[in-house]
Amino acid sequence: MFTGIIKSIGKVVESKAGYLEVQHDLRTIPGDSIAVNGVCLTVNRDGCFDVMDETLGCTNIGSLKTGDTVNLEPGMSLADKIDGHLVSGHVDFVSEVVSFDGTVLEVVFPADYARFFAAKGSVAINGVSLTVTDVSENTLSVSLVGFTLDHTNLGSLTAGCKVNVEVDLIARYLDRIVSLKK
Repeated sequence: MFTGIIKSIGKVVESKAGYLEVQHDLRTIPGDSIAVNGVCLTVNRDGCFDVMDETLGCTNIGSLKTGDTVNLEPGMSLADKIDGHLVSGHVDFVSEVVSFDGTVLEVVFPADYARFFAAKGSVAINGVSLTVTDVSENTLSVSLVGFTLDHTNLGSLTAGCKVNVEVDLIARYLDRIVSLKK
């Protein structure tokens, strides 16, 4: 479990089928869970992760190249405070950036996910806990503050970039409860 508060930006050293190596300044040991661009991966040795085919097909991890930056967050402990929101590290879909003007980031989402987004609700984009500022039929917008721009890889996004999106965990469970009552 994560909070969506990024602790470090890493740089991809190597990315190939089934393997990802990231240069970073986090203290890790084999077996640790690290969210890499919002994807929960297990450390097999410092900076190195095995990546399943399922992960490559459902996230932007498979499109990473040497030199790309990634957001990193170690798994939380039950003693940690939650500054962001609960994030599982299980990406729901890869989205495309529609626009980014340096403050407002707009991404597209599949129609069947519309029920999970509400203005002032939470969303994780590339692992970053963000507040939805606007929702339309198939896009959502978030506003990025200076700290987020300086301490995540979101500031380098441009139209057409692919980002990992995880819907709010509470919205997911509320949706499930409502669907069971029908």
